[in-house]
Amino acid sequence: AQRLRATGTPQPRALVLLSPWVDLRLQGPSIRTNARYDYVSAPLLRRFRDLYLQGADPSHPEASPALADFTGLPPMLVHAGGAELLVSEIRQLAARARAHGAEVELREWDGMIHAWHGFGAFLPEAREAFADIGRFVHAPCDRVRGGVLVLLAFLRAMAPALGVGPRALRFQPQFALAHGRGSEFCGPRGRLPQ
Repeated sequence: AQRLRATGTPQPRALVLLSPWVDLRLQGPSIRTNARYDYVSAPLLRRFRDLYLQGADPSHPEASPALADFTGLPPMLVHAGGAELLVSEIRQLAARARAHGAEVELREWDGMIHAWHGFGAFLPEAREAFADIGRFVHAPCDRVRGGVLVLLAFLRAMAPALGVGPRALRFQPQFALAHGRGSEFCGPRGRLPQ
């Protein structure tokens, strides 16, 4: 979204961030305080960071979106697990985005680990999270702007493997990946087509 804004490309209607890794400096207190709960570890995060950055600056806003300017970015839904290592950084991102005037729904799921969405076969909270994504994406059209660019086609494809019914997200992939402006993406009741 930052690069789209910088190039003047239309923004997506909304952003959905699921347990996002948003500060590659690894300074959030939850990296230490939640270490005993999450399957992700600080040494693993450092290794992934070093492989990803290849010597680049971890404080660059494109590497660490928690440090970015959120002015003019679309509404976002952010999911964080209360027991995940990254929760403090995710909270920082949401607070910064709000301070820059972005519309943010931060949903913190008590006791959940990093990316609990992938455990839908046995975690009811994962299925609830998918329903929350569907609710957000199907918000009234006047709440969202630009085109729709959300990775929901992937989520829909993964739904059976995750134990989520095919109607859990209630969307059509062609609308999730379409770009455009105006009412062509809105249904008769001011909602995205289902």
